Amino acid sequence: MNRNTSIASFLTLIVLAIPAAASAEPTISWINPPEEITIPAPKDGNRFLKVKISGDRTGEVYLAAADAHAESNRLYSDPLGESEYTFDMSESSVRSFARNADLSKGLRAYARLQNGKTISTGVIRVKFSPKFKQINLKCDPIRVVQRGYVNLPGSHGQLQLYISDITKGSTVALIVSDDGDDYTSGIPMRAGESDTFEVREGEEYTIVCEALYDSFMGTDYGVFRVYKTVDWDPYQIERLIRFIEVSDASFVAGKEKKTGPEFAKMLRAKIKEAKTDKLEFAKFMKEALTALDGKTPCEVHTKDGKKEELANWHDAMCKAALKKHNKATSKPSK
Repeated sequence: MNRNTSIASFLTLIVLAIPAAASAEPTISWINPPEEITIPAPKDGNRFLKVKISGDRTGEVYLAAADAHAESNRLYSDPLGESEYTFDMSESSVRSFARNADLSKGLRAYARLQNGKTISTGVIRVKFSPKFKQINLKCDPIRVVQRGYVNLPGSHGQLQLYISDITKGSTVALIVSDDGDDYTSGIPMRAGESDTFEVREGEEYTIVCEALYDSFMGTDYGVFRVYKTVDWDPYQIERLIRFIEVSDASFVAGKEKKTGPEFAKMLRAKIKEAKTDKLEFAKFMKEALTALDGKTPCEVHTKDGKKEELANWHDAMCKAALKKHNKATSKPSK
């Protein structure tokens, strides 16, 4: 190899090395990380988490669950310097983050880069402060006066139910946190209607308005109940079947006619055939309407000669049951 060839080879190596260095992958890493962080952190304890970014300009940096996805709850940070970010885990915003994120598998720091990519750190385990209790809402009746707040059972004071003025049998029910987060959509609700909300990622609840009392002279109030959504559909299905099972009416479709117990037995058999524990009430009701002969909508023939479609009969039974329940458990103010 002559001298010119050696120089050319050396220059080629330099040229090849430049793009390789320029294309080094950006990284995000913890600075002196603990193995475990307490949330919310005590003011006099290990309260700061710090990360460092290298290799690229950063769009945003945040904490999220270890297995976070695009819709996961996040805790954002402001820059500490050009490439360092810090999270104060004793701040009030951490309580909201801890309440809404599923941190059972720990947390990571994430950086969304200006090129659109997202990078993350390793996992830090999470331990909840003894003063911070995880929400596990209970299906207890909730009585709340109009324009008033009441704590949701099982929320340890972190979530409250508020209702607006009760006007013409309707109110707006809001679920809010003690630090100002809204959880429900704020739609008007009547007795028997419901709305859904999510506390932690993937943990959905349904709030049901069981009754509203609009008194001319006394105090207006509502009675509500909160269910886990996964329990709400099965509850409605079982309630429908129980209404049918104890009824002395006849259930008729075309030439098919069944007693209440017979029709209930048929519907229970259909549930077993479905081989799933995730039946939706709306779909089940649609199937029940034509369950007798496969095509004709089912009618309910009562002893007093009335004829109603199954769905309308079910709605009337629900209202009657609610009225009976509320009369037995609480009386309107005079």
